[in-house]
Amino acid sequence: MIVFTSCIEEPTEKFEVPQQNPKLALVKNWFETHKNELRIGDSRDSYRTESNELILPFFEKEPDWDKFHIFQFPDGREVYEISLTNSELYFPVYLLDSLPGMIPKKSVIQNIMFVENNQTQRFDPLIVRYYPDNKESLREFEEIYYGMIDMNWSGMVDIWTYDERHFISFTIRDGAITSSEQTLPKDPESHQDIGANLLTTEPCREVVTQRNYVGSDGVVTVSFTVSYHCSGGGSSSGSSSGSTYGNDSGTTYTYTGPYQGGGSGSYGSVEVPTYTPPAITAPTVINRLTNPCASTIFMQIKKGGLISAVSASGTEFSKNILDLLNNSKKYDVVIQNSSNVEGNARTIPRQLNETTGKYDIMIELSNDYLSKATQLSIVRTIIHESIHAYLLHEGYTNPLGDLFSGLQRYSVATGTSSVNQIHHEFMPQYIDAIAFSLWSWDMANGSKGQIPLSYMKDLAWGGLTSYRDKNGNVQYYDSFKERFPNSSDRNRIEGVIKNESDGNNAAKSQKCP
Repeated sequence: MIVFTSCIEEPTEKFEVPQQNPKLALVKNWFETHKNELRIGDSRDSYRTESNELILPFFEKEPDWDKFHIFQFPDGREVYEISLTNSELYFPVYLLDSLPGMIPKKSVIQNIMFVENNQTQRFDPLIVRYYPDNKESLREFEEIYYGMIDMNWSGMVDIWTYDERHFISFTIRDGAITSSEQTLPKDPESHQDIGANLLTTEPCREVVTQRNYVGSDGVVTVSFTVSYHCSGGGSSSGSSSGSTYGNDSGTTYTYTGPYQGGGSGSYGSVEVPTYTPPAITAPTVINRLTNPCASTIFMQIKKGGLISAVSASGTEFSKNILDLLNNSKKYDVVIQNSSNVEGNARTIPRQLNETTGKYDIMIELSNDYLSKATQLSIVRTIIHESIHAYLLHEGYTNPLGDLFSGLQRYSVATGTSSVNQIHHEFMPQYIDAIAFSLWSWDMANGSKGQIPLSYMKDLAWGGLTSYRDKNGNVQYYDSFKERFPNSSDRNRIEGVIKNESDGNNAAKSQKCP
């Protein structure tokens, strides 16, 4: 197998998803040893504390250790998410309206999530529940977990402490986090709303949420939680500063309830070991774009199926690209914006996660580029980078398949080892498909047909015209030179690409509002 080397580095390990993990036995043994110490003695009763917190009735947790996901938080802590077999569970009352006739056990996924604590050799547990908003968001255990939520899922991800105290909730729409809700301390003498939006700087308001409880006997009872609801999306400026879900460092959320002890002391009648709910980051979603315009465009591409709306020669290939974004069961692909990108965008494979056996692909769009580019240019860039992601995906998951074998043969025949160059020499055979996707998006969301298809065919060459060699000299790609031997044609195409990328007066598409 040839190993390509460039700014896109391909891992050489064979792609495998391990069926078992030896550390899982350590997690199980730790839990069985300490589970009686993880809840306070009076948490079986519902009552309000001085901080207006409601503690829901406690039930013993029964993990199904044969059903698990393993992933990592951005800071490197390993997380073990295990299915719970309990008949008891909680669900928000709105599910009865959004899913008429719903059977809670078949609609709600309820897991226990153990977060590794290397300092104390613990695996601190949290309860995570996935509440779908519609029938299309119903999932099986294997199809959704905190470490990756697909871009077709809408609903609420609810995090509770082991003894059923509300920690934090995330509302997700079409695979993007849109709001958050966390129980925060409040001065009982004050009537002012407190807290800040976890996504923006807007004030938060107090909300009483009705949650139904299904007991082991099937009887439904009603409980309420008091929390602070924070609505709204990411920063309107698209800046990477502040609270964002797109950076690798991850925004960290810490439990702020009454027995949060910072790793010291005790609660209730239990003295050791002290239980402090672990700090967490937001769930991983494919769409981590904090730039509102880029996020909207990404969802328009995905919802409209525009990547697959192509000419006959590219239909199957483009369908596979869309499937990659929709179904990252074995392979994680995320898209985000960043201030640390040279050029317009990049697609990079992150390192192999030895625990999960997965390679992560990251599509990153430059904040500087997004601030000036036209919407049509952004559409072209997302499609272009999605093709990069798909080609990398094929290299890892199907290295003996026709597609990747063909790329390898090209590498041998030409003596080319640059992944970028190999990809960019390959992509031009789908120029018509890319152009038709641009035209389809523009018809639905842009100029409504004022920009001709011929212009889209020029723009589709973005990223495929030239590169810098090892000496820093600009060279045209062979496929571009062969298609356009006339320099006037090459100049016209490069002018179209630059105009739309810069968003200048010569551009035909509109910039983001």
